[in-house]
Amino acid sequence: IPTRTNLELVARLTGTSNENIRELNPDLRHGCTPPNYPDFQLKIPKGTKERFEAEYAKIREDQRFTEKWLYSHYPAP
Repeated sequence: IPTRTNLELVARLTGTSNENIRELNPDLRHGCTPPNYPDFQLKIPKGTKERFEAEYAKIREDQRFTEKWLYSHYPAP
């Protein structure tokens, strides 16, 4: 993977579930490939490499990763 990429996108492009991609890559804990780590070797299901590479190449670099903000709600005291 040449740039930071959402694992949800990887799952969609390989035709599998996000859960499956996470199981194959347990070291990834933030829902994406690491930033500032060009050529990260991501594990994808066997037999999906060609499909993934073809579809991934069609997606602009700035659309491969979307920052997600998580909010926590704390009840008033």
